[in-house]
Amino acid sequence: MLSKQRKVTVALVFVLTASLCCAPTSQHEEEDVYYVRQLHETLTSSPASQVAQGPPLRTSGNSPLPPCVVPEDVTILTSSSMPSNKNYIPEVGNGHVATVVQSDTIFMNGLYNGASIVSHRARIPSTAGYNITSVTPSGFSRQYSLDLGRGIFTESYTWSGVNVSLTTYAHRLFTTVLVNELVLERTDDNTTDVQVTVTLNSGPPSVDLTLTNLSEGLVHGQTLAAEFKDVAPATEFYVRTSPSIEGTFSLSPNVKAETYIRLTVLDVDLARVNSEYDQAKAAFLSGQLLNLHVNEWNSIWQKGRIDVKGDVTIARHNYGTLYYLLSSLPSNGNRKDWPFIGLSPGGLAHGIEGKDYYGHVFWDQDTWMFPPIALLHSDIGKTIVETRTKTLATARMWASATGYDGARYPWESAFTGLETCPAIPVGVMEIHINGDVAMMVRQYWQLTQDTELMVNGSGADIVWDTARYWATRVAHNTTDDSYRILNVMPPDEFHSPVNDSVYTNSIAAMNLRFANQLASYFGQPENTTWSTISDKLRILYDPVRDYHPEYDGFTLNESTKQADVVLLGFPLMVAMNESTRRNDMINYEKVTLTFHCYGNFQTFAVMQQRLYALTLSL
Repeated sequence: MLSKQRKVTVALVFVLTASLCCAPTSQHEEEDVYYVRQLHETLTSSPASQVAQGPPLRTSGNSPLPPCVVPEDVTILTSSSMPSNKNYIPEVGNGHVATVVQSDTIFMNGLYNGASIVSHRARIPSTAGYNITSVTPSGFSRQYSLDLGRGIFTESYTWSGVNVSLTTYAHRLFTTVLVNELVLERTDDNTTDVQVTVTLNSGPPSVDLTLTNLSEGLVHGQTLAAEFKDVAPATEFYVRTSPSIEGTFSLSPNVKAETYIRLTVLDVDLARVNSEYDQAKAAFLSGQLLNLHVNEWNSIWQKGRIDVKGDVTIARHNYGTLYYLLSSLPSNGNRKDWPFIGLSPGGLAHGIEGKDYYGHVFWDQDTWMFPPIALLHSDIGKTIVETRTKTLATARMWASATGYDGARYPWESAFTGLETCPAIPVGVMEIHINGDVAMMVRQYWQLTQDTELMVNGSGADIVWDTARYWATRVAHNTTDDSYRILNVMPPDEFHSPVNDSVYTNSIAAMNLRFANQLASYFGQPENTTWSTISDKLRILYDPVRDYHPEYDGFTLNESTKQADVVLLGFPLMVAMNESTRRNDMINYEKVTLTFHCYGNFQTFAVMQQRLYALTLSL
């Protein structure tokens, strides 16, 4: 039996783990019905990797691996082979650029292609997807490792007195830079000739971009189709690379060590590309490039992390989850010229057309990913909140276009902040996202009391404008003087359209109440309309069975896709009798299809922990 302390630890890890894998899937399961595909003409020139640039950058010798502040026994994950399932291949990223290691694709924050509901992350053919294909002489022992603490992936080969390694990472200080570093070194007096062959996986030409070589190692790119051209045009960007490390490299008998490097630098600002390329090159030649990167990761871990003792498996899951979240987030503030777009369920290293939610942002960011990050790194939490403040204008546009006041955040969004969900009914009906966004702002305010963001950064405006939306979206029932929200899709996407989703109505009421609380704090008068609606909004409750029906007409004979009503207990923390909370969990655990969403495990685990703690207190 788990101890009380360990049960709490397990619940915390479930919260973090679910933040990457709890996303609903049904909006794309029906995409053969709802998905409208836009055909693109392939307009590409040779990627930078195919342009002759001379020999790669190299130095004699090898810098030692910098120290890391987190425990290596649970943060260095090793294997003798790569996963056969490509979905499990590790990734590296820094919130601006990311890639699945050895893959043919690089993604950059904010770079989307495709009009309206086909907008997706634009695939940049990889100039960093290297792997070692042969090492001679034979007999080398191969190992792959993902170092979560240092943010690096390494393919290594060891043999009597010889080490060969190929390391890939997205630089944490020079955030436009991806690095591949090939090291050949002798650890004793072995004089055997060593040869290593490295191959680049650049894949087919991109169907998302035009790529034009401007000069040796410098490419201009542009997306083919703007998301909403009246809001923002197609995006231009630049890729600068150092000479490729594809080919065969030798370590002669009289040479102790050689290090070769490939730099890939991507950004919308050419001056920044050239500046960070020069800085990264100079850092490499002075032996400091990896040190500067690891120092940034150490700083992140020192600011906030969760250490788990006594269970290596849980500790590894914990660090792995934090690593993947942080790898998709900028850690050095938000850029005004190219701000962070937001967290997608698959992270920054995923999101091609037709897969991985296209790289779109929706409630996973606000409800599941934000809380653990904000608790550990409030500065990064602010960056996440800013993904919603910067799109407040388009949320207002979306509300107006659909006939409502205030701001309406889209179910899925990408570059512009307008609706991009390819499953049209989902985007129309899953409006609880508005309350999810407001709840994130509330949590950030409670955590930081950041008046600057709330007043001058539009944080309070999000809360007030989403409240204005709810005030015009509700329907007044004159029979009993209640308010209802009709024709919605709840988090349980198996059922729609439904009336009075208990989750949707609950989070709308929370939104309205917080709007007035915030108004009072800033010396503004109470909005009596918001107060009336929040007090009279229908929250379905069955007094006989002492539980909350999911929506009007719901019966416990129906299957549900994922956690829905139990979310009232966590994370909404709605006040209710403990018997009701228990019955909600027990009833819906029986009818929820757990294989559809890992978030089910997280939510039910937290609720079980609460009930366990309550039992101990009796």
